[in-house]
Formats: sequence, structure tokens, C-alpha cells
Amino acid sequence: MDPLSLTVSALTLATFAAQLAQLGSSYASAVKNQRKEVQRLAREIKLLSEILGRISTTFDERQSENGQAAAPSVNSNFLGAALEECKAQLKELDEFLRKQMEGTSRLKRLTRRLTWPMKEKETKDWIDRIERQKTNLSLVLQADNIEARGKQDLELAKFNKSLEDARREKTEAKKRRKFRDAMHWLAPATQAENQLAAGKLQEPGTGQRLLQHPAYKSWASATRSLLWLHARPGIGKTISTSVVIAELTKAQQIEHIAYFYYDPHKSQTADVYGSILAQLLESSTTTAMLPDDLENYYDNSRNRRPYEHELKDVLLKLLPSVSGNVALVIDGLEESASFQEVLHGLKEIYESRELRLLVTSREEPDTLATLSGFKELELLPSMMRDDIITFVTADIERQATLKRLKPALKADIIRVVSRHADGVFRKARDAVDQVARYRTERDVKNALNSLLPRPGSSGGNDSGFEEMEEPQLG
Repeated sequence: MDPLSLTVSALTLATFAAQLAQLGSSYASAVKNQRKEVQRLAREIKLLSEILGRISTTFDERQSENGQAAAPSVNSNFLGAALEECKAQLKELDEFLRKQMEGTSRLKRLTRRLTWPMKEKETKDWIDRIERQKTNLSLVLQADNIEARGKQDLELAKFNKSLEDARREKTEAKKRRKFRDAMHWLAPATQAENQLAAGKLQEPGTGQRLLQHPAYKSWASATRSLLWLHARPGIGKTISTSVVIAELTKAQQIEHIAYFYYDPHKSQTADVYGSILAQLLESSTTTAMLPDDLENYYDNSRNRRPYEHELKDVLLKLLPSVSGNVALVIDGLEESASFQEVLHGLKEIYESRELRLLVTSREEPDTLATLSGFKELELLPSMMRDDIITFVTADIERQATLKRLKPALKADIIRVVSRHADGVFRKARDAVDQVARYRTERDVKNALNSLLPRPGSSGGNDSGFEEMEEPQLG
């Protein structure tokens, strides 16, 4: 039975039972026999009517709340069967009583009305039958109320959980926002952008001689090691730094890699510590939670730039709690106005726990004295030769005027420019750009001849390139 039919049926039966109770009350006030039993029967029928009314009202109220016919919480078939049984019982009683009043004279009807037509046992039987209907329907109503309350409690629990989830998400979003703000406060300049820019300056496979060098392999495989990578200006320290960072990231043997590219015009000492701190935090947390020491420091200092000694202290407190292997890579240390102070700070950090520390710089007297204790790896032009050749080969194919040249002339460009560059990427790039200005083969050859070393000059051979015959191109 559908929800609306159940509601109507309960309401109809409630009205019918009320009328029948009224009829019973009339009998009870007039009859001489079984008056107490008749009164009790009328009272039970009236109570049954009230129960039916509550069932109808309950479902009607739910319909008003939901805007549609609301099914009871209990099984509809069970309620429908109970209502049908109740209807049959009431109808049988009504027909019996009315039959006593029909088809007779007025005098006989009056006489019958003064006499209850049932035997006492029959009356008690009807009282029991009506009580059973009351019990059945009361149980239905009680079960429905319990289940409805259960559903309400469940809905309330769901609502409270949704509210709690929303509050938690709001709190976590606030923490994530605070974490991002703190990371930007620590490291305004994004080192990942510097790594990406350095990576664009190299071709695939760059830096293999460096990565295969015993000094580098020893540094990369140890859990605690220092390495100083140095070279004369232009040899490719920054490109080598990006190669090392990419290799460490690719190998996935070190969980936490922090690096810093010195900008001679912008970088401050505090930026080094702040950047390292931010990168270690981002790689070591999955919940975007600030450690207590850093959060307190950030809350108290967020309206100003952080001081280097404060950042170093926070970093020293954080490092022991970072689980896994750690590698720090600092490029262009000589660009720092206070590189000795920075290096002393890095050594202090190095001594606080097991980690790998690699710094790159030019080879200068002050640097040599400060970097005592570091293993050295000098980047010689000969180590960069293969990378220069790879770069020039690729750059020729990027230049429209050179790409169309014959293979033999392209080979001459690669040979001459690589020798001319002497391990310096910038010189190689500038030389290719110079040759690319010319459109005829003769002009290209003349441009290459201008790059050849003059007779009697070393042509950069003392910097590590093997002796090469450089005939004039005709």
C-alpha cells in the first residue's frame, strides 16, 4: 500500500472507530445488563480511534515536512495488514450492532437498545479483540517512532559529521595556506625555476664525464661527504650543478635534496638558509604542517624579513627530525658578499647530522683557505668537450641558416667552434651565432677561419684540449 493510501486508511478508520465508540457509549448509558463491560468496550474502541488518529497525523506531518507523501519507517506491508485487520474487526462489530437495530418496530428497537445484545463472554471477547488491535497498532506506531528517531539521529550524526568535516577542512586549508605563506616568506625566489632555466641550457646526456668521475661518485654514494666543484669562469659550473641535481632527483636514492643558485645581484645570506629550510620542509611533510619552532618564529616575525642567524638556528633544530638521506647543493658560492660566513654556517649544518654537501665556485685564494676539508673536483675544459660538441651539434640544427648546410661543413663548424670554445659554453653559443649570420658557404668558412687560433698561439690547449691540427678552410 502506498504512503498516501495508508494515511487515508488510518484516518478513515479513526473516524469509523470514533463513531462506533459513540454508539457503544450510547448503549452503555442505556442498557441495564453488562453496563461495565459495555463501557469498557466503548472506551477501548475510543482508544483505538485515538491510536489510528495518531498514525494518520504522524504520516500527514511528515508529508508536510517533506513536500510529498511520506512512507512510514516501518514496513508498509505490515502496517497495511494491521489496518486491514482492524477495519475488518470494526466493520464486523458495527454490522452486528446495527443489525440489532434494523428491521424491527420502534418499540422493539427501544427494548433491544435497553438490552445489550451480546452475552458477557462475547463482550469480553470483543474487548480482547479490540485490545489486540490497539496493541498491534501501538506497536506499529512505536516501532515507527523509534525507527524515525533512529533515522533522525542518523541524519543528525551525518550532519554533525559533515559539519565537523567542513570545520576540519577549513582548519586544514588555513594551515595549508599558512604553510604556503611561510614557504614564500622563507624563500621568495623559487629555486626550482633556476633549476629549470639551467636545465634548458644543456642537451640530453650533458655532464656524463662529471657523473662518472671518481670524486663525484664517492661523494654521491657516501652518507656524509663534502665536495668542492670548482673551475675557471665560464666552464659550466651552473650547468654542472643542474646536472648533479637532476641526477640526484632521478636516482631517487636521496629523499631530501635542497639546492641554491646564487644570484650576485639579489641573493642574501638569509636566502640560502631560508631556501634550504623551505625545500626540506616541502619534501619531508605530507600534511603541510609547520614544525612548532618554525611556526612560532613565523608568527612572531612574519611582518619583516627573517634574519640569517635566526634561520640558521631553526634549520639546525629541524635537521635532526628530517628522516632519510639529505643532500645540499650550493652553486656560485663566490658570488656571496660574505661567502666565508655562509660556508662556516654550511659546515655547522653539515656537522649537525649525516648529509652530503656540494658547493661550486671559482678557484680563488680566499676560497681555497675556507674550503679546507672538502674533497676537490676541478672542472677542466677537457671534461666539458663532449658536452660542448653535443651543444654545438644541436644548436646548428636550431639555426635555419646552418641547418641547410652540407654535412661536411657542419662537421667543420662543430670541430672549429668546439676548439674555439675551450670548454666555455657561452663562447660556443656566441661562436655559433656569429657563424649563423652568413648565408653562403664561403662566408661561413671565412667566419670559421676567423675563429681558428693564430699561428704560434696555444689555442687553449693548456686548458685541457688535445692537440688538434686546424687547417684553414678554403
